[in-house]
Amino acid sequence: MTASFRKDLARDYPAFTLYPFYHSTHLMPWASCVEMKLDKVDRIIWLSGQTGRNPETDREPENWQEERDRIGNVVGGIREQTEACWMRIKEILEGVGARLEDIYWVNFFLVDKDDKWDMLKTTEEFFARYAPDLKEHPRAGVLLKDIQLDLPDMRIEIEVAAAVAKK
Repeated sequence: MTASFRKDLARDYPAFTLYPFYHSTHLMPWASCVEMKLDKVDRIIWLSGQTGRNPETDREPENWQEERDRIGNVVGGIREQTEACWMRIKEILEGVGARLEDIYWVNFFLVDKDDKWDMLKTTEEFFARYAPDLKEHPRAGVLLKDIQLDLPDMRIEIEVAAAVAKK
């Protein structure tokens, strides 16, 4: 049996080293771990979980009854919400002077386990357009399925961590 941890296949980034995860000879769609050498890191950034809330029409509840009624709304279904999550992540990272490629950790939270393939396809398409390295070199992280999120129509939440290298 081939080991799942392959140190010889590590990929170095300016702020971290990514170690791919293998089953037998097949690369899995997540990394086994990320190693940061703190002398190379300028900043570590943790993003709050991003969702498919509709920024044009969504609002926070104004009282306890609205909270119980789960006031708020989201964009479309799983594909639209996944795209919205990644666009917000991109916008936030760029806003603080980082790039999508600086991501070293991704957590996915899915309400319905059957949404996994549509989420993965949308994520792959997003990466192909904006950050091909994320598609080619999957980051470490977690996928949790069959969870409850804040709103009845909310399908996904994505949180990431990024590390910016010293110049």
